[in-house]
Amino acid sequence: MEKEPWFKHQEQVFSTGHFGVTEKEDKAHPSHYLRTIQEDTLIKRGEFILDLGCNDGTHTNRFYSEGYEAFGCDLPKVIERAREKYPQIAQRLFCCNLDKDAVPSVPMHSWDLIFAKAVIEHFEFWKELPEKMYKTQGTGDMIWIATNNGSLSPNAEAHHFVHIPFLTLAQIFKDAGYTVVKHYVDPLGDKCQILVGRRE
Repeated sequence: MEKEPWFKHQEQVFSTGHFGVTEKEDKAHPSHYLRTIQEDTLIKRGEFILDLGCNDGTHTNRFYSEGYEAFGCDLPKVIERAREKYPQIAQRLFCCNLDKDAVPSVPMHSWDLIFAKAVIEHFEFWKELPEKMYKTQGTGDMIWIATNNGSLSPNAEAHHFVHIPFLTLAQIFKDAGYTVVKHYVDPLGDKCQILVGRRE
């Protein structure tokens, strides 16, 4: 049986919010990930962050409110909802289809950090994303990737194209020109892996 186009799953999942996470858990996540990212990447306030696959803009808005030059990108219907939820950052939210489009960039600046939480497993051409990201960054810029851990949970969920094995995630970013700085299992759940990388 032929699999439905990826965007059908995306629209169904994103239209319902945060993947069934409770309101209490949802409010805790931005703080947890901001602290973790600051520790992992040493990102400084005022630097440029791209929230790749920003969903409803929660993390983008948190970065922005903490003093970062934060921007987000996602599918058009998702961005529409994010702009309604966070009008103060509406002009910082870009529409893009990462299976077809380049990673968005800003004039005269590279992304000091690309943040992608629960993103790359949703795309058909996920192995091409590291190279697309690489083109928008300069030497020394950082990435922070959180995705499913196919080594521990090998069966993809309905809205995932793939569960990515631990070593595979590291290898595709190495092949694109990144040095892996850290790579570990997320303490919030062993089905998630986090990769921190630096563009060379």
